[in-house]
Amino acid sequence: MGLFGRSKSLEDRYLELRDLAKHMHANPSGSNRWPEVQELAWQLMKDCAPRMKDSLTASVALATAKVLLGPDLGARNWPRVVATGWMMVAAISKLDLENVARPRPGLFEALARDMYRNAEMIAYAAHHAGLPSAAGAVAEQLTSIRLGDRMLYRSVTAMATGQPASVHKQVIATQRVQLSEARNPLRFDGELDTMDAWYSQQILADFQRIDHNRTGGARIALAGGTGMTLEAMRATGRSLVYLGGGVDDGVAIRFDAAALSDPQTRLATSITLPGADIKTIECKISELHAAAAGRRERRITGIVLSQHIEQLLEWLGQAVWQPLLDRWPDLREKPFAVVALGEATQLPLYTALIDDRPVCATLDLTIAPSARSLVLAAEHPVASGATLVAADPSSGDDELPYVVDEAKAVADVHGVQPAIIGAVPSPGNEKRLRSATRKDFDTGAQTTQELVDRIRTSAIVHLACHGMINPAEPLESALLLGGTLSVGNLLTEDLQPGSLIVLSACDLAGIGTQTPGEQLGFPAVLLAAGARSVVAALWPVPDTPRTVRLMTRFHEGLATMTGTKALGSAIEQAREHGAPATLWAPFTYFGA
Repeated sequence: MGLFGRSKSLEDRYLELRDLAKHMHANPSGSNRWPEVQELAWQLMKDCAPRMKDSLTASVALATAKVLLGPDLGARNWPRVVATGWMMVAAISKLDLENVARPRPGLFEALARDMYRNAEMIAYAAHHAGLPSAAGAVAEQLTSIRLGDRMLYRSVTAMATGQPASVHKQVIATQRVQLSEARNPLRFDGELDTMDAWYSQQILADFQRIDHNRTGGARIALAGGTGMTLEAMRATGRSLVYLGGGVDDGVAIRFDAAALSDPQTRLATSITLPGADIKTIECKISELHAAAAGRRERRITGIVLSQHIEQLLEWLGQAVWQPLLDRWPDLREKPFAVVALGEATQLPLYTALIDDRPVCATLDLTIAPSARSLVLAAEHPVASGATLVAADPSSGDDELPYVVDEAKAVADVHGVQPAIIGAVPSPGNEKRLRSATRKDFDTGAQTTQELVDRIRTSAIVHLACHGMINPAEPLESALLLGGTLSVGNLLTEDLQPGSLIVLSACDLAGIGTQTPGEQLGFPAVLLAAGARSVVAALWPVPDTPRTVRLMTRFHEGLATMTGTKALGSAIEQAREHGAPATLWAPFTYFGA
């Protein structure tokens, strides 16, 4: 059988393949054996597919897929890149399932960067291969699996708690079977021009397996595999648009909600976004972060930052929104959600400018970390009940006098008393930001359990205070609210189902920059923990009277409009009244 004879174990074959690939990297001027590497890797990956029953095979398949992906991307072998992506989905899903049952510390930290960047590249390849249904499905599987399954398992376990042990075991066992069935690797052996229809049928089959009535209890059906995108559309009535960069340009993939009831409507279509390639997006993000840091450190003025942001918003309008709306003009009238991939998650897509207006003011638009997050958000109707408005003006080096005015104004809209934590400072010079440094959070004090309990049990929560994003450790990103309230703290809590959470603080719509595709941060965690919608800002928010007016108008609009329309209207009014982009452009509406 030769050096890579198929009589050898899968593991041995991979080790020999890895050594050959290393040799080729170390000797680029030698004989070109990359075609041999590609074919051997392809055959090994195919041999793994029917044996994906254990973590060792899954590990071999994933490692082999990573060897194959780079050369195939370089050769622009788009169909095979997509097939490799499906194998990665199956392998990662199997490893994730094993990790739930027998946790392996650090497993996903080791895989995360490749995992999430590959989602963007595979979606891009699927678009260029004419396989848009595969593009969205692979992206969804790879971007939502870590947080989504963590919350799913916790929800299922909580549902079974208090039941007899036999019932508890049956619920968990049933859920694991559903997970396994939904994540079997997909293998296509037909003609290329029928591949997209085949992928669509697989996605529809996964969707039909979902318990749409939730007869097994709340969230029991969330192991829908590739069908989760369709379940998000069914639950919200919104189409989904995935956006990301690629090698030479960007891509937008639309899943049309009309396809759920009309078999003549194509499930998925995709378009190229010229000029929105990964390198350009990374450059735009880097410039934005540098400008925001300069403002935070008082090296540049708010006017300079605002000018930079306006330019970015105009670029997004031309590079992303104009081609998207030209291709799908019906989105000007129909509700939809955007799921950004990779570095695009850090762009202000919600407030980008088109026709000299923020898109959030003209479109029925929401942003979702993933389709799974959107399903979790839509699991419950809009909550009714208590409203909590809290402000902390005095924690941190910079006092925030206007958060007190904001809390009073917002509380007045809802007819409640605000919770003001700490001393109320005198009015400032309107140059302060609701952003704190790490040392402000290193006091060791935690937000009181009493306040956490009020957050947990309120239908509307508005928090005005300092915020801090920790890009390297996103679970340590936090609010300064009479102490530190971190993402990690909230991950252990269940919120009032269907609640609205407003974070009027700096940076808290941000995510970890080490693995941006994961979108691990306040929005995803709060939606997974029970919130229906979250409002948060992507960069530093000024503590000014104009911020007070923006937030007050938003809450006033909730009486007659949906949350996303109320925020879009408030943002447009702020812009029309001369507020700088630093104030209104960072705010984003996440959820159902």
